[in-house]
Amino acid sequence: MRRARALLQFLPWLQKLGKILKTMSMLVLVATVHQTLCRSSCTHTSGHMRSNVVTTDIVTAYTDLFQRVVLNDIYEPGEFKTDGRDWKPEDKMLTMIGRRRLDNIELIVRAVVRGRIPGHFIETGVWRGGASFYAAAILRSLGELGTRRIFMCDSFSGIPEANSPGQRRGMDTEAHLLKTEVDVSEDLVISSGRSLGLPVGNETDAVIRTVLGFFNTSLDALTAEESQMQFSVLRLDGDTYFSTMESLEALYDRLSVGGYVIVDDYIDWHTCREAVEDFRAKNNITDPRIIVEHGESEVVRGIYWRKIKNPCELFDDANSVLTLIERDTSSHFKWPNNMDFVLEYPLYRCLAAR
Repeated sequence: MRRARALLQFLPWLQKLGKILKTMSMLVLVATVHQTLCRSSCTHTSGHMRSNVVTTDIVTAYTDLFQRVVLNDIYEPGEFKTDGRDWKPEDKMLTMIGRRRLDNIELIVRAVVRGRIPGHFIETGVWRGGASFYAAAILRSLGELGTRRIFMCDSFSGIPEANSPGQRRGMDTEAHLLKTEVDVSEDLVISSGRSLGLPVGNETDAVIRTVLGFFNTSLDALTAEESQMQFSVLRLDGDTYFSTMESLEALYDRLSVGGYVIVDDYIDWHTCREAVEDFRAKNNITDPRIIVEHGESEVVRGIYWRKIKNPCELFDDANSVLTLIERDTSSHFKWPNNMDFVLEYPLYRCLAAR
């Protein structure tokens, strides 16, 4: 009986050890697939890893597995991870945005690569890094990681407190009290990325680079390092009015024509939405806002738009004959103030034939 009681005392620790071993085996599995991918096609140029496009089966296996890993969906699955409607502090997932918004990242990254839109991927507000890691995995599978870099910008200490009266807007007033900084630090994010076989670091020349600091200073400092720095994808996930506005003001002029802006909090964070609308009105931006595609019963979050008025003008060259196809846009989503968003992705598709 005493032995049984003694063993029961160790049971919680054994359960924790089991979870740790499961997580380690999952990371080893991803690294193994990554090595297989690289053995098939990777070469090293100027210290950066570059790869040619490999077989569809390997790429699909790699990206599908990678998505499940950043969601921690292999050992702790949950229906809420489809649309990212919730998160649990004890869950070791690296992103809380869910499958739908990860799929949206993949679609947009593939679109800029296919369309030869120049520039890097930047995310402002990365939490544990999973969304940027997934973008890096997609770029790697397309042979573009190294040519295109990933910038992961965050305070890694939560949302700053609204200190001035001008910053105290609605739900932003208590945003700094949100405890989403659980298990988050720059070192931990770098370590997580490296455990997945990704070249993550805070060095200025890192292929996947963390940028530490609040956006009102860190983003201008980043773009000041390189006068010709361009981005093909801006992904904003800073929640509040000023975090969103500061990201747009610092980065939008660096977004290539044909590139995409993704705003994660537009629908469920009204001050974020106000910042986007203020910025668009100030800069006469009329490109259509499109909602990230979701299922009928899911919690809809996230919008994006493309920085271009004619969806096909970048593809119009002497060597291509273009066909513009407009997809069905009859399904719409209504939000307060009668704002109307198209649910289809993409709104337009360009087919180029030699």
